[in-house]
Amino acid sequence: MTKKKVYPYINRFSGEIQIMTKSQGKELNEDWARAKVVNNQEGERVFRFHLSAPVTGKDGKVHMGTAIVDLTESDVDPAELEAANGKRETE
Repeated sequence: MTKKKVYPYINRFSGEIQIMTKSQGKELNEDWARAKVVNNQEGERVFRFHLSAPVTGKDGKVHMGTAIVDLTESDVDPAELEAANGKRETE
């Protein structure tokens, strides 16, 4: 018997990540989405997902802000990564 594949599921509002099978992921509500495997700008395969949150603009109106996040596997200590990884894209 083969081992079932597991995938990262992300809550697009809270940012919480859960690792589960597709059948378990189908039981989640619409706030959750499975990360998609895509090629980033450097040509690396990454898991990509979107985070959303309400943001008050300069005009005083509330807009839905969305961030695109790429996940990659890393051997770096998380404390070092947080300090070292300051690069971001605003497209």
